[in-house]
Amino acid sequence: MKKLQIQISDEAHSELLKLQLLRKVNREPRTTIVEIASDVLEGCLLGDEQDKNENPGK
Repeated sequence: MKKLQIQISDEAHSELLKLQLLRKVNREPRTTIVEIASDVLEGCLLGDEQDKNENPGK
């Protein structure tokens, strides 16, 4: 794992707070903003890679 420091917009921060609330209400693990942001970023990047592997011509 690598550490990364980023700046995000107020809107993105608000969305992370919404996700945090949902995870806490549902008693899910990884409820800190840092953990959630990491999960979202990783999901976006890995999702893009998965799309490329499934649809190599696109």
